[in-house]
Amino acid sequence: MLLKHLINEIKSNLENKNYLSALALTLTLPDICAKISYPNMKGSGKRYKCWYNEYIYKYDKPKVGLDDLDSLTISGKIVYALRNLLLHEGSLDATEDIRKELGVKNSQSLKFVLSDSITSYSKAWSDGDKSTNPDIYIRISVVDFCKNICAVAENIFYETYQDKDIYNDIIILNN
Repeated sequence: MLLKHLINEIKSNLENKNYLSALALTLTLPDICAKISYPNMKGSGKRYKCWYNEYIYKYDKPKVGLDDLDSLTISGKIVYALRNLLLHEGSLDATEDIRKELGVKNSQSLKFVLSDSITSYSKAWSDGDKSTNPDIYIRISVVDFCKNICAVAENIFYETYQDKDIYNDIIILNN
């Protein structure tokens, strides 16, 4: 099953500290799992967001607020947007949709930072003037993010849907 091979590749990439490769592969797992979970749902983006929110987000709901540390959350919509940015544009620059979803003001900078440490959220004032809106940094632990999604894919989808190999025509040779 392709899912098993992808998960093994992700784990290997993490062990070898190939974090960008691990992240790129991990961002494809919700597509595969969502196709299995919601075979009749139209639209891969809709399936992806629905799957992520149901199986990851509601259990691992990081929150950070601009003022009260309670309003900013990273949902399936944000992860799907990041997936598209990374896989299709080679970027993690936040789009207007992401800024709007997170409630970030136009005068604020929003930066996604990939890290091999813990996921964290912070504010910083680039000019030191705390009367202006701070820049927002969302540091995503690639290791934790990848391991969480792999664990869900293995524990729920691989075990529950072993017979659902949606990529029957892909042959992987291990020479």
